[in-house]
Amino acid sequence: MRRSILVLVPVVLLSGMISTSAAASPPLHVRQPWGFSVFDAELTEACGTDVYWEAGGLIDMKVWFDANGDAVREIDTFPTYSVTVLAPATGNSITSPQPAQYIFEYLPGAEIGSYVEITANGLYFKVGGLKSTGHYVMYGHVIDYMEDNIPISVIDGLIWGVPPEPDFTAAICSILNPA
Repeated sequence: MRRSILVLVPVVLLSGMISTSAAASPPLHVRQPWGFSVFDAELTEACGTDVYWEAGGLIDMKVWFDANGDAVREIDTFPTYSVTVLAPATGNSITSPQPAQYIFEYLPGAEIGSYVEITANGLYFKVGGLKSTGHYVMYGHVIDYMEDNIPISVIDGLIWGVPPEPDFTAAICSILNPA
């Protein structure tokens, strides 16, 4: 089973984009705690025990807006962010730092349901000798807004990545449920 950590880990991301008209305006800078927890049905089936992803830490967001007040670009960095994969029934977990950067580009704009292209650079997940690091381009869509009209997006898929992601399934399952 091939798993995409890039698609799993940042299940919900804060996001935005830039246009040339927004370049003259200073960006909004927000630094705040951000996190989530989500059940993973595919890893649960593969590992034979309930598996959850939890992520949290500080997120630094720089958001540029156009003349209408719509977000046109966002750059997110995660200086203290980490990701944990856990199996409550076994008490086992894996924690990995995630000092990555995400750049969001909205085409044609940051409206609910609109397309977003996300460029990611950095470390996303590591376990044992496997790690997901590099440069990836993904696509998604806007699902909501947070305070200050900052869009919230989900990642729908991977366009391309360098290097290709390793398959973490066996390594994760051997730690979470070492039967």
